[in-house]
Amino acid sequence: MGQSVPPWEVDGLPDGIRVRDLDNARRFYMTGLLTWGRRLVPVHPDRFGVYFRLSGTHYEHNEARLTQLAALDPMYQDERGAYYPAILLPDPTWDARVRPVAVCSYSGYIGSAWQPEATALWPEVVDARERGQYMITRLRLIREPVPGSSVEISPSVWLPATQNR
Repeated sequence: MGQSVPPWEVDGLPDGIRVRDLDNARRFYMTGLLTWGRRLVPVHPDRFGVYFRLSGTHYEHNEARLTQLAALDPMYQDERGAYYPAILLPDPTWDARVRPVAVCSYSGYIGSAWQPEATALWPEVVDARERGQYMITRLRLIREPVPGSSVEISPSVWLPATQNR
């Protein structure tokens, strides 16, 4: 069940992801209940984690997807940002030292996590896809002022991490 087209080259949701999958992930993060079978696998909800910034968000198509996502109602919002469900895919970019994880939400591909924590999670994301499943997590959008009166939307994804990070 490999991804033949990189997720950033797909308009909308890539590789069989359905809006219903994201709605079910949203429901899980709001209630803690897994009620929809085995299609979605939460990313280690019982472990310590950190929100990591995404790379690739400055490309035109990714900026447009990010703006579309920010216009939707979040799962919840607090002083740190607005939160949305996210599905992780193996990013097909090849680097000998790093294996990035692609992050998708309602508007499609948003960006990729390149941190060591993403590389550590990458085999699990691949294994889930090979079993016909998707790993889910949370995406946080922060609106940051940019000189010149514009606002930049900065996305980050929750991944398991060591507590000494």
